[in-house]
Amino acid sequence: MVQYFTSLANKSGLLFKHFLCMMIVFTIVSCQNNSAKTISKDAISDSSFFSFTTSINYAKGFSIENKGSWKQITVLDPWKGDTLGCYALISKNAEIPKTLKKGCIVVRIPISTIATLSSTHIGELTILGLRDNIKGVSNGDQLWDSILSRRFKNAEVVEVDHQMTNNIEQILALSPDLVMKSGFENVRNEDARLTEAGIPIAYNMEWMESNMLARAEWIKFVSAFFGKEKVADSIFKGIETRYNEVKKLAASQPKQTVLFNMNYKGTWYLPGAKSYAAAMARDAGALYNVQGNDRGSMPVNFEQVLDSHSNDNIWLNVEARTLDELGKADERYKLFKAYKTGEVYNYDNRVNAAGGNDYWESGAVHPDVLLKDEVKILHPDLLPGYEMVYWRKLL
Repeated sequence: MVQYFTSLANKSGLLFKHFLCMMIVFTIVSCQNNSAKTISKDAISDSSFFSFTTSINYAKGFSIENKGSWKQITVLDPWKGDTLGCYALISKNAEIPKTLKKGCIVVRIPISTIATLSSTHIGELTILGLRDNIKGVSNGDQLWDSILSRRFKNAEVVEVDHQMTNNIEQILALSPDLVMKSGFENVRNEDARLTEAGIPIAYNMEWMESNMLARAEWIKFVSAFFGKEKVADSIFKGIETRYNEVKKLAASQPKQTVLFNMNYKGTWYLPGAKSYAAAMARDAGALYNVQGNDRGSMPVNFEQVLDSHSNDNIWLNVEARTLDELGKADERYKLFKAYKTGEVYNYDNRVNAAGGNDYWESGAVHPDVLLKDEVKILHPDLLPGYEMVYWRKLL
Protein backbone atom coordinates (compact mmCIF):
# COMPACT_ATOMS: atom_id res chain seq x y z
CA MET A 1 0.00 0.00 0.00
CA VAL A 2 2.77 2.38 0.94
CA GLN A 3 4.46 1.54 -2.32
CA TYR A 4 1.22 2.34 -4.21
CA PHE A 5 0.88 5.84 -2.69
CA THR A 6 4.55 6.51 -3.24
CA SER A 7 4.14 5.62 -6.91
CA LEU A 8 1.00 7.83 -7.19
CA ALA A 9 2.78 10.76 -5.57
CA ASN A 10 5.68 10.44 -8.02
CA LYS A 11 3.28 10.33 -10.94
CA SER A 12 1.36 13.36 -9.57
CA GLY A 13 4.62 15.27 -9.33
CA LEU A 14 5.41 14.50 -12.92
CA LEU A 15 1.92 15.52 -13.97
CA PHE A 16 2.21 18.80 -12.02
CA LYS A 17 5.61 19.56 -13.56
CA HIS A 18 4.22 18.81 -17.01
CA PHE A 19 1.21 21.08 -16.31
CA LEU A 20 3.50 23.85 -15.04
CA CYS A 21 5.69 23.66 -18.15
CA MET A 22 2.62 23.84 -20.38
CA MET A 23 1.39 26.95 -18.51
CA ILE A 24 4.77 28.65 -18.88
CA VAL A 25 4.86 27.92 -22.62
CA PHE A 26 1.28 29.16 -23.00
CA THR A 27 2.07 32.36 -21.12
CA ILE A 28 5.15 33.06 -23.25
CA VAL A 29 3.25 32.46 -26.48
CA SER A 30 0.36 34.55 -25.22
CA CYS A 31 2.69 37.44 -24.32
CA GLN A 32 4.38 37.15 -27.70
CA ASN A 33 1.01 37.26 -29.41
CA ASN A 34 -0.05 40.27 -27.37
CA SER A 35 3.26 41.93 -28.15
CA ALA A 36 2.76 41.21 -31.82
CA LYS A 37 -0.72 42.69 -31.62
CA THR A 38 0.66 45.83 -29.95
CA ILE A 39 3.32 46.28 -32.62
CA SER A 40 0.72 45.68 -35.31
CA LYS A 41 -1.61 48.22 -33.71
CA ASP A 42 1.21 50.78 -33.54
CA ALA A 43 2.08 50.12 -37.17
CA ILE A 44 -1.55 50.70 -38.22
CA SER A 45 -1.63 53.89 -36.18
CA ASP A 46 1.65 55.05 -37.70
CA SER A 47 0.51 54.32 -41.25
CA SER A 48 -2.56 56.48 -40.70
CA PHE A 49 -0.28 59.50 -40.36
CA PHE A 50 0.67 59.12 -43.99
CA SER A 51 -2.70 58.30 -45.51
CA PHE A 52 -3.73 61.97 -45.55
CA THR A 53 -1.95 65.10 -46.73
CA THR A 54 -3.59 68.49 -46.60
CA SER A 55 -3.21 71.08 -49.34
CA ILE A 56 -1.46 74.38 -48.55
CA ASN A 57 -3.48 77.15 -50.20
CA TYR A 58 -2.28 80.38 -48.59
CA ALA A 59 1.02 79.92 -46.73
CA LYS A 60 4.15 80.38 -48.83
CA GLY A 61 6.72 79.58 -46.18
CA PHE A 62 6.40 75.78 -45.97
CA SER A 63 5.37 72.71 -47.92
CA ILE A 64 4.37 69.16 -46.97
CA GLU A 65 5.14 66.31 -49.36
CA ASN A 66 3.77 62.81 -48.95
CA LYS A 67 6.51 60.28 -49.70
CA GLY A 68 4.31 57.23 -49.20
CA SER A 69 5.56 55.82 -45.90
CA TRP A 70 6.91 59.17 -44.63
CA LYS A 71 6.50 62.91 -45.15
CA GLN A 72 8.88 65.73 -45.86
CA ILE A 73 8.30 69.26 -44.60
CA THR A 74 10.35 72.06 -46.09
CA VAL A 75 10.54 75.54 -44.54
CA LEU A 76 11.71 78.26 -46.90
CA ASP A 77 14.13 81.02 -45.97
CA PRO A 78 12.16 84.24 -46.68
CA TRP A 79 15.34 86.31 -47.00
CA LYS A 80 17.54 84.10 -49.17
CA GLY A 81 14.85 82.11 -50.95
CA ASP A 82 16.41 78.72 -50.21
CA THR A 83 15.68 76.10 -47.55
CA LEU A 84 15.77 77.14 -43.91
CA GLY A 85 14.74 73.74 -42.53
CA CYS A 86 13.92 70.26 -43.84
CA TYR A 87 12.17 67.62 -41.72
CA ALA A 88 11.59 63.97 -42.51
CA LEU A 89 8.57 62.77 -40.52
CA ILE A 90 9.01 59.05 -40.01
CA SER A 91 7.00 56.70 -37.80
CA LYS A 92 8.69 55.39 -34.68
CA ASN A 93 9.11 51.82 -35.90
CA ALA A 94 10.13 52.53 -39.50
CA GLU A 95 13.53 52.49 -41.14
CA ILE A 96 15.08 55.72 -42.37
CA PRO A 97 14.39 55.93 -46.13
CA LYS A 98 17.34 55.76 -48.49
CA THR A 99 15.87 58.63 -50.54
CA LEU A 100 16.17 61.02 -47.60
CA LYS A 101 17.31 64.48 -48.72
CA LYS A 102 20.76 65.47 -47.48
CA GLY A 103 20.53 67.71 -44.42
CA CYS A 104 16.93 66.73 -43.71
CA ILE A 105 16.34 66.23 -39.96
CA VAL A 106 14.61 63.00 -38.98
CA VAL A 107 11.70 63.48 -36.59
CA ARG A 108 10.04 60.36 -35.22
CA ILE A 109 6.31 60.96 -35.10
CA PRO A 110 4.00 61.39 -33.42
CA ILE A 111 6.01 63.52 -31.02
CA SER A 112 4.79 63.76 -27.43
CA THR A 113 6.54 66.78 -25.94
CA ILE A 114 7.43 70.20 -27.31
CA ALA A 115 9.17 73.35 -26.12
CA THR A 116 7.93 76.51 -27.80
CA LEU A 117 9.88 79.76 -27.92
CA SER A 118 7.05 81.99 -29.16
CA SER A 119 3.69 82.87 -27.63
CA THR A 120 2.06 82.49 -31.07
CA HIS A 121 2.93 78.78 -31.07
CA ILE A 122 0.91 78.39 -27.87
CA GLY A 123 -2.19 79.50 -29.74
CA GLU A 124 -1.44 77.09 -32.58
CA LEU A 125 -0.97 74.15 -30.23
CA THR A 126 -3.99 75.02 -28.11
CA ILE A 127 -6.42 75.25 -31.03
CA LEU A 128 -5.21 71.78 -32.09
CA GLY A 129 -5.91 70.37 -28.62
CA LEU A 130 -2.21 69.92 -27.86
CA ARG A 131 -1.77 72.25 -24.89
CA ASP A 132 -0.87 69.35 -22.59
CA ASN A 133 2.07 68.45 -24.85
CA ILE A 134 3.77 71.79 -24.11
CA LYS A 135 6.60 71.24 -21.63
CA GLY A 136 8.71 74.35 -22.22
CA VAL A 137 7.68 77.97 -22.88
CA SER A 138 9.04 81.45 -23.40
CA ASN A 139 8.41 84.15 -20.79
CA GLY A 140 6.45 81.87 -18.51
CA ASP A 141 5.58 84.69 -16.13
CA GLN A 142 3.59 86.44 -18.88
CA LEU A 143 1.39 83.64 -20.17
CA TRP A 144 -2.20 84.52 -21.02
CA ASP A 145 -3.53 80.95 -21.12
CA SER A 146 -4.74 80.33 -17.56
CA ILE A 147 -4.27 76.55 -17.67
CA LEU A 148 -0.74 76.81 -19.02
CA SER A 149 0.04 79.57 -16.54
CA ARG A 150 -1.10 77.37 -13.66
CA ARG A 151 1.00 74.48 -14.93
CA PHE A 152 3.98 76.82 -15.14
CA LYS A 153 3.48 77.95 -11.53
CA ASN A 154 3.28 74.29 -10.49
CA ALA A 155 6.58 73.58 -12.30
CA GLU A 156 4.83 71.21 -14.72
CA VAL A 157 5.97 73.52 -17.53
CA VAL A 158 9.39 75.17 -17.46
CA GLU A 159 10.71 78.40 -18.91
CA VAL A 160 13.31 77.71 -21.58
CA ASP A 161 13.47 81.20 -23.06
CA HIS A 162 13.14 84.67 -21.56
CA GLN A 163 13.16 87.91 -23.53
CA MET A 164 14.52 86.03 -26.58
CA THR A 165 17.43 84.56 -24.62
CA ASN A 166 17.40 80.76 -24.83
CA ASN A 167 18.36 78.68 -21.80
CA ILE A 168 20.14 75.92 -23.66
CA GLU A 169 21.00 73.96 -20.52
CA GLN A 170 17.35 74.01 -19.46
CA ILE A 171 16.25 72.78 -22.89
CA LEU A 172 18.84 69.98 -22.81
CA ALA A 173 17.67 68.96 -19.34
CA LEU A 174 14.03 69.00 -20.45
CA SER A 175 14.90 67.01 -23.59
CA PRO A 176 11.66 67.64 -25.51
CA ASP A 177 10.87 65.72 -28.68
CA LEU A 178 10.90 69.02 -30.57
CA VAL A 179 11.80 72.68 -30.09
CA MET A 180 9.75 75.14 -32.11
CA LYS A 181 11.05 78.65 -32.63
CA SER A 182 10.53 81.63 -34.90
CA GLY A 183 13.31 81.67 -37.47
CA PHE A 184 15.21 84.91 -37.82
CA GLU A 185 17.67 86.01 -40.46
CA ASN A 186 20.64 85.06 -38.31
CA VAL A 187 20.14 81.54 -36.96
CA ARG A 188 21.82 81.30 -33.59
CA ASN A 189 24.86 79.12 -33.00
CA GLU A 190 23.24 77.39 -30.03
CA ASP A 191 20.77 75.70 -32.39
CA ALA A 192 23.60 73.37 -33.42
CA ARG A 193 24.08 72.28 -29.80
CA LEU A 194 20.48 71.12 -29.61
CA THR A 195 20.51 69.24 -32.90
CA GLU A 196 23.79 67.56 -31.95
CA ALA A 197 22.11 66.43 -28.74
CA GLY A 198 19.32 64.85 -30.77
CA ILE A 199 16.71 67.58 -30.17
CA PRO A 200 15.30 68.74 -33.52
CA ILE A 201 14.43 72.41 -34.05
CA ALA A 202 11.45 73.36 -36.20
CA TYR A 203 11.44 76.89 -37.59
CA ASN A 204 7.95 78.37 -37.58
CA MET A 205 7.86 81.34 -39.97
CA GLU A 206 4.16 82.24 -39.77
CA TRP A 207 5.03 85.83 -38.88
CA MET A 208 6.59 86.38 -42.32
CA GLU A 209 3.43 85.51 -44.26
CA SER A 210 1.65 88.21 -46.24
CA ASN A 211 -1.93 87.63 -45.07
CA MET A 212 -3.76 86.37 -42.03
CA LEU A 213 -5.13 83.16 -43.56
CA ALA A 214 -1.58 82.24 -44.53
CA ARG A 215 -0.49 82.75 -40.93
CA ALA A 216 -3.32 80.62 -39.60
CA GLU A 217 -2.51 77.86 -42.11
CA TRP A 218 0.71 77.19 -40.19
CA ILE A 219 -1.39 75.08 -37.82
CA LYS A 220 -1.01 72.44 -40.53
CA PHE A 221 2.77 72.67 -40.15
CA VAL A 222 2.52 72.27 -36.37
CA SER A 223 -0.04 69.47 -36.58
CA ALA A 224 2.10 67.30 -38.87
CA PHE A 225 4.64 66.62 -36.10
CA PHE A 226 1.81 65.19 -33.98
CA GLY A 227 0.08 63.30 -36.78
CA LYS A 228 -2.91 65.67 -36.52
CA GLU A 229 -3.17 66.96 -40.09
CA LYS A 230 -6.81 65.95 -40.48
CA VAL A 231 -7.68 67.89 -37.34
CA ALA A 232 -5.78 70.96 -38.56
CA ASP A 233 -7.34 70.74 -42.00
CA SER A 234 -10.85 70.69 -40.55
CA ILE A 235 -10.16 73.56 -38.16
CA PHE A 236 -8.60 75.69 -40.89
CA LYS A 237 -11.53 75.20 -43.26
CA GLY A 238 -13.81 76.67 -40.59
CA ILE A 239 -11.46 79.63 -40.08
CA GLU A 240 -11.24 80.23 -43.82
CA THR A 241 -15.04 80.16 -44.29
CA ARG A 242 -15.71 82.58 -41.44
CA TYR A 243 -12.91 84.94 -42.52
CA ASN A 244 -14.16 85.16 -46.09
CA GLU A 245 -17.73 85.77 -44.93
CA VAL A 246 -16.61 88.81 -42.91
CA LYS A 247 -14.37 89.99 -45.76
CA LYS A 248 -17.31 89.81 -48.18
CA LEU A 249 -19.45 91.79 -45.74
CA ALA A 250 -16.94 94.66 -45.70
CA ALA A 251 -16.15 94.65 -49.42
CA SER A 252 -18.87 97.11 -50.47
CA GLN A 253 -18.20 99.66 -47.75
CA PRO A 254 -16.47 103.05 -48.30
CA LYS A 255 -12.76 102.87 -47.51
CA GLN A 256 -11.45 104.24 -44.24
CA THR A 257 -7.82 105.38 -44.05
CA VAL A 258 -5.78 103.79 -41.25
CA LEU A 259 -2.54 104.37 -39.36
CA PHE A 260 -0.68 101.68 -37.40
CA ASN A 261 1.52 101.67 -34.30
CA MET A 262 3.37 104.58 -32.68
CA ASN A 263 6.79 106.09 -32.22
CA TYR A 264 9.27 103.90 -30.33
CA LYS A 265 12.59 105.40 -29.23
CA GLY A 266 12.75 107.73 -32.20
CA THR A 267 11.54 105.23 -34.83
CA TRP A 268 8.02 104.52 -36.05
CA TYR A 269 7.65 100.98 -37.39
CA LEU A 270 4.89 100.82 -39.98
CA PRO A 271 3.61 97.51 -41.40
CA GLY A 272 4.94 96.95 -44.92
CA ALA A 273 2.55 97.09 -47.86
CA LYS A 274 2.76 93.29 -48.22
CA SER A 275 2.54 92.50 -44.52
CA TYR A 276 -0.30 90.50 -42.98
CA ALA A 277 -1.41 93.58 -41.01
CA ALA A 278 -1.82 95.63 -44.19
CA ALA A 279 -3.62 92.76 -45.94
CA MET A 280 -6.12 92.33 -43.11
CA ALA A 281 -6.80 96.08 -43.01
CA ARG A 282 -7.62 95.97 -46.71
CA ASP A 283 -9.87 92.94 -46.15
CA ALA A 284 -11.69 94.91 -43.45
CA GLY A 285 -12.36 97.76 -45.88
CA ALA A 286 -9.46 100.07 -45.12
CA LEU A 287 -7.18 102.15 -47.29
CA TYR A 288 -3.62 101.87 -46.02
CA ASN A 289 -1.30 104.44 -47.55
CA VAL A 290 2.24 103.06 -47.49
CA GLN A 291 4.95 102.62 -50.08
CA GLY A 292 7.22 99.65 -50.78
CA ASN A 293 6.78 95.90 -50.88
CA ASP A 294 7.94 94.99 -47.39
CA ARG A 295 6.37 91.98 -45.67
CA GLY A 296 7.71 93.04 -42.30
CA SER A 297 7.97 96.43 -40.61
CA MET A 298 9.22 99.64 -42.22
CA PRO A 299 11.23 101.98 -39.96
CA VAL A 300 10.40 105.65 -40.57
CA ASN A 301 10.69 108.84 -38.54
CA PHE A 302 7.92 110.78 -36.84
CA GLU A 303 7.89 113.59 -39.40
CA GLN A 304 7.35 111.13 -42.28
CA VAL A 305 4.37 109.60 -40.52
CA LEU A 306 2.88 112.95 -39.65
CA ASP A 307 3.25 114.08 -43.23
CA SER A 308 1.59 110.97 -44.71
CA HIS A 309 -0.92 109.92 -42.06
CA SER A 310 -2.03 112.99 -40.13
CA ASN A 311 -5.51 112.84 -41.75
CA ASP A 312 -6.10 109.10 -41.41
CA ASN A 313 -9.53 108.19 -40.02
CA ILE A 314 -8.50 105.31 -37.74
CA TRP A 315 -5.39 104.71 -35.61
CA LEU A 316 -4.71 101.07 -34.67
CA ASN A 317 -2.30 99.27 -32.34
CA VAL A 318 -1.47 102.16 -30.06
CA GLU A 319 0.11 100.94 -26.83
CA ALA A 320 -1.49 103.30 -24.34
CA ARG A 321 -4.27 102.93 -21.80
CA THR A 322 -6.04 106.23 -22.48
CA LEU A 323 -6.02 109.10 -24.98
CA ASP A 324 -4.68 111.37 -22.27
CA GLU A 325 -1.75 109.02 -21.63
CA LEU A 326 -1.02 108.91 -25.36
CA GLY A 327 -1.04 112.70 -25.61
CA LYS A 328 1.30 113.07 -22.66
CA ALA A 329 3.74 110.57 -24.19
CA ASP A 330 4.28 112.98 -27.11
CA GLU A 331 2.35 116.20 -27.69
CA ARG A 332 2.70 115.71 -31.45
CA TYR A 333 0.27 112.78 -31.30
CA LYS A 334 -2.47 115.36 -30.76
CA LEU A 335 -1.88 116.62 -34.31
CA PHE A 336 -3.34 113.46 -35.83
CA LYS A 337 -6.97 113.53 -36.94
CA ALA A 338 -7.69 110.14 -35.36
CA TYR A 339 -6.52 111.47 -31.99
CA LYS A 340 -8.77 114.50 -32.29
CA THR A 341 -11.82 112.38 -33.14
CA GLY A 342 -10.99 109.69 -30.59
CA GLU A 343 -10.71 106.90 -33.17
CA VAL A 344 -7.66 105.31 -31.53
CA TYR A 345 -7.48 101.61 -30.62
CA ASN A 346 -5.23 99.29 -28.66
CA TYR A 347 -5.08 95.47 -28.94
CA ASP A 348 -5.02 95.02 -25.16
CA ASN A 349 -8.63 94.01 -24.57
CA ARG A 350 -7.49 90.60 -23.28
CA VAL A 351 -4.56 91.26 -20.98
CA ASN A 352 -4.17 89.59 -17.58
CA ALA A 353 -2.60 90.91 -14.38
CA ALA A 354 0.79 89.43 -15.30
CA GLY A 355 0.85 91.32 -18.60
CA GLY A 356 0.03 88.32 -20.78
CA ASN A 357 -1.77 89.49 -23.94
CA ASP A 358 -3.99 87.01 -25.73
CA TYR A 359 -3.62 89.00 -28.96
CA TRP A 360 -0.12 87.52 -29.26
CA GLU A 361 -1.13 84.00 -28.17
CA SER A 362 -4.37 83.19 -29.95
CA GLY A 363 -4.80 86.09 -32.39
CA ALA A 364 -2.87 84.50 -35.25
CA VAL A 365 -5.09 81.40 -35.26
CA HIS A 366 -8.30 83.42 -35.03
CA PRO A 367 -7.94 85.76 -38.02
CA ASP A 368 -11.69 85.61 -38.52
CA VAL A 369 -12.17 87.19 -35.09
CA LEU A 370 -9.42 89.75 -35.68
CA LEU A 371 -11.03 90.72 -38.98
CA LYS A 372 -14.42 91.03 -37.34
CA ASP A 373 -12.90 93.35 -34.74
CA GLU A 374 -11.40 95.54 -37.45
CA VAL A 375 -14.67 95.65 -39.39
CA LYS A 376 -16.40 96.74 -36.20
CA ILE A 377 -13.83 99.55 -35.85
CA LEU A 378 -13.99 100.66 -39.50
CA HIS A 379 -17.69 100.06 -40.18
CA PRO A 380 -19.49 99.77 -36.82
CA ASP A 381 -22.97 99.74 -38.34
CA LEU A 382 -22.20 96.47 -40.18
CA LEU A 383 -22.01 94.52 -36.91
CA PRO A 384 -24.64 95.90 -34.52
CA GLY A 385 -24.32 94.48 -31.03
CA TYR A 386 -20.91 92.92 -31.69
CA GLU A 387 -18.35 93.34 -28.88
CA MET A 388 -14.71 93.42 -29.90
CA VAL A 389 -12.53 90.58 -28.60
CA TYR A 390 -8.94 91.76 -29.04
CA TRP A 391 -9.12 95.54 -29.59
CA ARG A 392 -10.64 98.30 -27.49
CA LYS A 393 -11.17 101.99 -28.02
CA LEU A 394 -9.02 104.41 -26.00
CA LEU A 395 -11.11 106.76 -23.87
